[in-house]
Amino acid sequence: MTHTVQTAFRITCRSMSVQLVETVRYSVAANDRTRIPPDKNVPDSIKPVGTTFTVYHDPRHPDLSNLNFVLATKGGHGKITGSAGTFDTNWITPNEQCDAKMIYSHSVLLEKFVLQPIFDQMSSGVYKQIGGKVNVGQGNNYQHARQAVANGFNFSISNVTSGDDRYANNFSVAIQNNGSGTALNFKGHVYVYKEVSKSHACLFKDAEADAAAIVDWSANVSIASSKNKAGEPTLTLSKSFKVDHSDFPRNENDCAKAISMLGTTLGSFIDALTGFQDNLFFTQLFDSVLDLHPGVGNVGVALSSLPNVVQNAVILPAGHVFFFKDVASDPNGNLSLELSYKTES
Repeated sequence: MTHTVQTAFRITCRSMSVQLVETVRYSVAANDRTRIPPDKNVPDSIKPVGTTFTVYHDPRHPDLSNLNFVLATKGGHGKITGSAGTFDTNWITPNEQCDAKMIYSHSVLLEKFVLQPIFDQMSSGVYKQIGGKVNVGQGNNYQHARQAVANGFNFSISNVTSGDDRYANNFSVAIQNNGSGTALNFKGHVYVYKEVSKSHACLFKDAEADAAAIVDWSANVSIASSKNKAGEPTLTLSKSFKVDHSDFPRNENDCAKAISMLGTTLGSFIDALTGFQDNLFFTQLFDSVLDLHPGVGNVGVALSSLPNVVQNAVILPAGHVFFFKDVASDPNGNLSLELSYKTES
């Protein structure tokens, strides 16, 4: 494409057989006055405010040439500026059996509602537990911690691994598609360490003691297409979390034992680490992010709102609308849905 992620949402339609003027008039009817039922609590991140289009000619598969619509959302780019640009690849492949394909930018869906909230919670939640007990900062913010890799993202919240006070907090996200949807597989590591020494006339040695917490965790967030009770297509989210390994070493030399240094000097630090020994601490951090109860702005509302946005904002010639299937994501977190014309039954 001539420019990257200008908008929140793009839809590629197999509509070349439709007269262009009709397509422009009817194919996407979305602007800041698009009517979406107020009881749906559609987040601004996916609420449409404007649209434009371009044409893609596939030199290898002319029958897959298509119209590309760019739909800006209120919480994304906010408005349409200029043309949509010309795509440099076809978003519909010969093996995909669909009439259109819808792709949401990583920045307004998966990152906004899954990755960044989990990052913020793991950053602030862990540091709140140890803040004031270990002499290190909270670490990087989301943008500085985030690194795109071949299969997803790495996040380095903190990586202080030397000195008397240490704090490492990192996790990776591998994005993997399967037959039923897309999965975000998390692997995380937390390491907190503090060492103290004190001059003491004890066996001609300083009193030395240290304590640490080491926690390795993993989690999975899966998004799949399914049908609700009314038989309408919808997106569902499932999640799981577990602590794979944890260790809480304590060390003190004989002089430190003689003056009970672990209890007196390191006592408050050890108390702070005690919460990490309960797997519930990390589980609650993770679960509290992916709130599936009604409310504007959470991932449950965003996913459940997508069918409503499609049905109210994307209208094809002669009044046809879409239903969707086969949710997937690329390694950058751009979420795609295959769309097919909804026909009268």
